[in-house]
Amino acid sequence: MTTPNPPTPAEVAAQLRRVFEISNGFEIFLGLFAEDGVFELPFDPPDRPTRFVGRQAIRDGLTARVRSSRARLDTRGAEIVVHETTDPEVVVVEFEAYGSVKETGEDYRFSSSIGIIRVRDGRIVHYRDFQNPRVISVD
Repeated sequence: MTTPNPPTPAEVAAQLRRVFEISNGFEIFLGLFAEDGVFELPFDPPDRPTRFVGRQAIRDGLTARVRSSRARLDTRGAEIVVHETTDPEVVVVEFEAYGSVKETGEDYRFSSSIGIIRVRDGRIVHYRDFQNPRVISVD
């Protein structure tokens, strides 16, 4: 069953900013996915899983990563740029998260993440997140 007037892909992508700005952002992130949605991290190291199918698998696969990031970084927000495509279900999103490193207090910017997001009926059905974890720079 489809939702009347579901959010557009650009509107769903714009909600991703909240993931970085509030304490329960991870729950909001998970809630944007269809129950059988797919999340991929194609550039992750070979010793880590790079594909998660289903909202629960996404939660299980990313929880430790989110905890580790929150333990090290105080993220204050993110700037995002949403690019619409010729495919009405797909947007490309550029992220630049910012905050400080908890241990040192130094500012950081993470500006090399690009997501290709397919949205159907207002929910993410496929999200490919291209990020290089080595690119977090301390200003």
